[in-house]
Amino acid sequence: MTDFEILAQYLNYKFHSLKLFLLDLMEHTNYQIKLEAISQVINHGRLISDVARDFKISKKNLYLWLRDVKCSSPRSAKRNTSLREEKLKLELSHLTNELSRIKAELSNINSD
Repeated sequence: MTDFEILAQYLNYKFHSLKLFLLDLMEHTNYQIKLEAISQVINHGRLISDVARDFKISKKNLYLWLRDVKCSSPRSAKRNTSLREEKLKLELSHLTNELSRIKAELSNINSD
């Protein structure tokens, strides 16, 4: 394998790793916005129109997110538990993606 091919393979791997990291970051950020917007309405009693404007999301999306939370847990205490569960699921997803990225990097290092 030539030096150029090795460099091309390494750059391709780094690009792929960066792409996965950025996609994970975007997903994480979008999910944080969703959870915070829901929390502002449920826990702080803010108006849906105000929260939607502040977070630059549509009122319809916020209504749908709230409906999903209310359908899955009709009581306030259950809603809070549901939000915590969603945060934990998000964190687990983030950590799983990070672990996969690290494994891929280690595999690439071991193959060199």
